[in-house]
Amino acid sequence: MIDDNDVFTLTPLSSKFFDATNKINCVVPFDGGRKLLYGTDAGIYISDVKMNESSDPSSSVGSGGAPPTNGRVVSKPVKIISKINIIQVEILGEYQMLLALSDKKLLYWPLDVLSGGDPQKNAKLAKELVAHVSLFKVGVCSGRMLVCAAKSSSNLIRIFEPIDPINQKKQKKKFQSEHKDVTFNSEPVSISFLKTKLCVGCSKGFEIVSLENNVKEQLLDPADTSLYFAIGKEGLKPLGIDRINSDFLLSYSSFSFFINHNGWRSRPKWKIDWEGVPHAFALWYPYLLAFDSNFIEIRHVESGELLRVIVAGNIRFLHSSSQEILYAYEDERGFDVVASLDFWDKTKKNRLGAGGGSAGSSS
Repeated sequence: MIDDNDVFTLTPLSSKFFDATNKINCVVPFDGGRKLLYGTDAGIYISDVKMNESSDPSSSVGSGGAPPTNGRVVSKPVKIISKINIIQVEILGEYQMLLALSDKKLLYWPLDVLSGGDPQKNAKLAKELVAHVSLFKVGVCSGRMLVCAAKSSSNLIRIFEPIDPINQKKQKKKFQSEHKDVTFNSEPVSISFLKTKLCVGCSKGFEIVSLENNVKEQLLDPADTSLYFAIGKEGLKPLGIDRINSDFLLSYSSFSFFINHNGWRSRPKWKIDWEGVPHAFALWYPYLLAFDSNFIEIRHVESGELLRVIVAGNIRFLHSSSQEILYAYEDERGFDVVASLDFWDKTKKNRLGAGGGSAGSSS
């Protein structure tokens, strides 16, 4: 079965440093993948990523036709900011800004703190953008870069717009003075950016927000009686929305299904009931990944078929891009491992019979 569904390459990148006393909560690659930024219980750390020129490309599993992944060497992480409970980090390169969620406060720094220095001094350079934040998301909506912070205790999302670097110097500030608050009837648990609107997953369902006129509407149309399993149900966590052709794939902590742009179910016979309770999703068409704390389900997004399962302890989804998907897990000795998953075409490797052993060594 594994041979029949040999669709991914799994590469451990960083290990033997962070453990239960200082666990990894988030990781962001930057500088074109040449550096990794870690958010942990004790602060923000940085590693350099270099290609090992002497690595034997023939030993790379699934390297046929794909960018090199297994030849990377990740340096020992170095602490650059000493702050507790770093849950999220984001780098806004064009705005010369580092954002981090620390102890429910959304903080920002000038980007030059990434050069190193005293972690305690760097920590004091932080400025607070907003407090009582459960999560934040950075993205582009209607051509504008936005920072959206969810204040779950008051069921609202506060939206900030960073100022471009040229005007930052003139105005001597990093963000526009005005911010926008959007309130909801239940707790916001996820934020997604569509072309001209926000899609906010709340504990009572997905809501679409038009920022131009502040109009909110439910994503699912209650007139569609086939959506009885998703509308108005308690305990569901709406976590992700992905555009696939003319449909939208909605992913909850219990199931995933398709709707059309009118909020009606578009593929009546297609529904995935997740084996676990995913806390995050990643799409690498045609594969949909669901991250439970104990295993990752990999399914075909058109058929819904379960292709592979990667089993590990204390799994945390970290980052998804067009190059790779990053996640963390805990090894047998209690150390956190950062691993890379990619789905570059392996047909060439399979045809040549290269790559001894299974790519999913932890599966």
